[in-house]
Amino acid sequence: MVIGPSIPLGACKTKVGLIDKIVELRDEVKGMAARVTFYMADRYNLRLSDREQKVLIA
Repeated sequence: MVIGPSIPLGACKTKVGLIDKIVELRDEVKGMAARVTFYMADRYNLRLSDREQKVLIA
């Protein structure tokens, strides 16, 4: 979750936090982004940290 000031990305609902450099995707694409990330990790044998997995599953 982006806390504090953020910058808009054109007409997109995606937010980018200025202080913590966190990107928050719009709700409609969060599931797709998580599935793509898990696919890439599985396909290319990449390790996701426990924290990364928790964020993607939440």
